[in-house]
Amino acid sequence: MNFKEMVIEKEIYVPNYQRAYSWEVAKEGEKKKRQADLFLEDVMNHVENEAKVKENFYLGNFLYESDGEKFAIIDGQQRLTTIIILLSVLNKLLKNEKLKDIINFNNIKFSTVEYDNEEFQKYIFSNELDKFNNLKDFRESRIITNTESIRRVIEAYLYFKDELVNKNVEKLQKLAETIPQAKCTMNTINSKVEATQIFIFENNRGKSPTNLEITKTKLMYFIYNNFEKSISEILLKEVDNTFGKIYKKITTLENYINEDTVLAIAIRMYKKNLRIDGVLTEVDNMLINLKKQKDNDSNNTENLEKEDNKKKLQDGIEKFLNTLEKTFEKVDSFITKGLAKSKELDFNDEYEYVAHSLINLGISVQLYPIVLKSLELGEKERVEVLKGLEKIILRHLIIKTRANLAERLNENFKNSFDSEAENKNLIIKNIYNITNKIKGILTNTLLLEEDKKYLGWYSYWDENIFHNELENGLTNLHATRYLLWKYENHLRKEKNIKALKYTEIKNYQVEHISPKTENTEENNGYDKKLEWNILNSYGNLMLLTQKTNGEIQNKNLREKLEAYEKEAKDESNEKIILKQQLEVITEIKKDGVFWGKEKIKNRNKKLLKFIKDNF
Repeated sequence: MNFKEMVIEKEIYVPNYQRAYSWEVAKEGEKKKRQADLFLEDVMNHVENEAKVKENFYLGNFLYESDGEKFAIIDGQQRLTTIIILLSVLNKLLKNEKLKDIINFNNIKFSTVEYDNEEFQKYIFSNELDKFNNLKDFRESRIITNTESIRRVIEAYLYFKDELVNKNVEKLQKLAETIPQAKCTMNTINSKVEATQIFIFENNRGKSPTNLEITKTKLMYFIYNNFEKSISEILLKEVDNTFGKIYKKITTLENYINEDTVLAIAIRMYKKNLRIDGVLTEVDNMLINLKKQKDNDSNNTENLEKEDNKKKLQDGIEKFLNTLEKTFEKVDSFITKGLAKSKELDFNDEYEYVAHSLINLGISVQLYPIVLKSLELGEKERVEVLKGLEKIILRHLIIKTRANLAERLNENFKNSFDSEAENKNLIIKNIYNITNKIKGILTNTLLLEEDKKYLGWYSYWDENIFHNELENGLTNLHATRYLLWKYENHLRKEKNIKALKYTEIKNYQVEHISPKTENTEENNGYDKKLEWNILNSYGNLMLLTQKTNGEIQNKNLREKLEAYEKEAKDESNEKIILKQQLEVITEIKKDGVFWGKEKIKNRNKKLLKFIKDNF
């Protein structure tokens, strides 16, 4: 059929268990084209070459689940949503009347996922996007939308408008005629399971299915084949509800953590084990084990027991769905706290500060479950666990250990699930034990060999090893930038100045004050031929914007000082004034303009004291 026949006089909606709008427009200056760019390019190429092609444009296959008088779109919803957005732009540019004769846009009944639909209707069907002149204006305004999917809807609309606004009416009308007459295949299926199976194996120009989407399909297929109709309907509805909630969370999480990463965390939470064989392998194994249990029970038990076993099978699916939902909720809660959105970072909120620190230091998917278990504790214990993790990860980077942290911490993690605990005391003991034990090691600089033997891998993190590595200075760029950020906030706290978010300095570079490549000018302001361990020590490092760092490189100290002072005094464009820069400027100018070995050593001693006291 043609597209017009497919959409007119039908009520089409995107069910909540489907993902929201995910097609993107290329960023400014980005060479790679995104899905929305490619779609418009395909249609416009057809319009330009229609006389040669002499065939209707083909929009592909659309798969629906029949829901009474309504149609839930299972596959093709990204394309369909994009077409609706394009028609909205044409409706605006052709002043409505010209488009009516081709396809009456106001007769199209389309709604997206519930949590986006109110804004979608407002922007696409009520044309409330005129306040933005173009896509560039919208991006520069940095307006925060309720969800990332709605931001993509707005960007697609403005992109299409930018590309088409200067086309002549004849070209716009030709484009408008191409869409309604475009050929497409419409498949309608009454079984949600069959529909989602087809969805996974459909190939189109959109995004490939994620592990999370494949997991949803595997669950639905398993339920359909292993439960009688009355139970399967209940469970399929639970799948719908669970994934509806998850996809809503994804729209707030996707800029900070990948949905498949959260799924990998959930599998570890479900298995109560930090070590897994692979996400989809574990999902398959879970379903195979449930099936084996069902088959064995069916062959070997009486009728009454069979009913109990059916209930166990149902409980197994519900337990997994519950773990999945709770994992997304907890990850969202932790990241939202750590990002400190729409507010300043608060030194006095220890949980917020350590959450922000850990997110930016980097938590592996293997260790994230420990973070989620810590959320069950009181705030004091939770902060201690997260601070302990911060120390472990930081030392792991600086000492360059080859230890598998997930393997080392796994036993404590597994013990934290002890279901016999009537209160949190046992859980506190098992999770808190991870950091309590390490805390004892980290503060003990005089470990005897017999102690090290007893403490095993924990001894890799002792003070002596850590301090020796700190003396080597910059050995891991990320860890060094992170420590300089922490030191900056230490200086700010001393001066009672608001904390600086890591996101505000993440693009800063680590500047070697005395340059790595020696400046050969006479009286350049530096000690000659400094040893590498002095040049690379923390005392010779500070944070500097990429622009300034690129400009000064190995220039003489007077030119560097001028650049430092310019950056430290420039308050335009909400410029951040770093206290460590002012500290270095003061030291350089003390006793004349000079930066040498003694000044570096003195500053290094100060920074290392801060690092040792806090990490």
